[in-house]
Formats: sequence, structure tokens, C-alpha cells
Amino acid sequence: MPSVIEDTVFNITVNIECYDQRGVKYSYSDLHPVKVSGMFRVSKSINDNIYINEIATVTITLRNDGTHPLNSIKVSDTLPPDFELNDNSTLQWELDIGAGECKSFAYSLKPMQPNEAGYAIPVAIAEWTDDGRTYSMRSDSPNIAVYGPKIELSKTVNPSTINEDGVVIVTIEVKNTGNVLASVDVADYLPETAVLTDGVTGNEMILRQAKLRDSVTA
Repeated sequence: MPSVIEDTVFNITVNIECYDQRGVKYSYSDLHPVKVSGMFRVSKSINDNIYINEIATVTITLRNDGTHPLNSIKVSDTLPPDFELNDNSTLQWELDIGAGECKSFAYSLKPMQPNEAGYAIPVAIAEWTDDGRTYSMRSDSPNIAVYGPKIELSKTVNPSTINEDGVVIVTIEVKNTGNVLASVDVADYLPETAVLTDGVTGNEMILRQAKLRDSVTA
């Protein structure tokens, strides 16, 4: 089979001719596509799952199983949604890779949002020129699940305007929109001229995922 840089499909044609006992000629032709795997590969991997306060490691690997080196390969990657770089790493590289050589590089990501279903990490792209032809190859798109709580806190006042001796209801809403339960300690503070007439200004609670609890003061 031929050696090719990228995956290539070759069409193999089969022609058959035969004669029967009366000398009548018969012809048959068929076309068979044959895929030949390329000699250059780009792959990308990441942790299967992490907790919200952990760091994910992305590894990009380039392998040249061909018989000659490839030079000035430009590799670019994309930051996935709800993640940020954990260090000052770049997402663009340029390198040479010799025949039969494999090179890898890695960087770290910090998750910002839990997602049990997982994030599809964007593909990395490698581009280079060989013998006057420009090639472009994409890696796979791995998936990572992120576990952990995400606490959302809001505070409302009703009514917004009162007289000097009026009563106002303050509502604090605490929501866990993550996928892991969390122990939450909520505390609020009264203004200097206010007096608590009912309810509590703080509470300890266990919030399951996607559950809502209220703490009311007045």
C-alpha cells in the first residue's frame, strides 16, 4: 500500500473478461474504495472527570510515522466554554517533528461551572506545508465531566420604600445549581437603625443540587 501523510481513499478497479463455450465474450467491472490511514496523527486528551476545585490537564500529541520529517507545523487550540487557563500557557505552538517521532505538550485548565453531562473539548488543529502542498489535520474532541456545587445568592426587599415605623420583608434566596450537595452557612446583617421583628438573619442548610432554600428576615 502507498504511504500517505493524511487519510486517503484509493479507488481500486477490478476488470474481468471471460468467454463461454460458444465463444461469447463477457465483461465485468467493479470499483472498490480502499482507505489508507495517514502517517501523521494529532490526538488530544483530557481528564475524564474532575471536581470543581481541581485542575484539568490537556495533552496534545503529534505522531509522524512517515519516512521524512515535517517542519514548521503550526498547532492551534481553543479554550472550551466555562474554563479558563490555569497558567500563562499559550494555545498556539510551532514545531518540527522528525520521521518516526512523537511529540507532546500539555497545559492546564480550571473549570468555572459544574456539568455532569460533560463538556466537549474543542479540537486542536495542526497545519503545515510539504512539497508545496498545505495540509490541515484535526484532533479528536474529548469529553470531561465536572462535579461540584454552585451556590447562587440573591436578596430582595419588599416594599422598596416605607415610613419610619414601617415593616419591610427581606428575602434571601440561596440556590445550588451544581450537581453535588453543599453545606451552606448564610448570614445577613441589620442596618443600625433596624430591629428584627420576625424570622432569622442567618441559617445553616444542606442544599442538594438544583434545590432552593429561603431565609427571611423582617
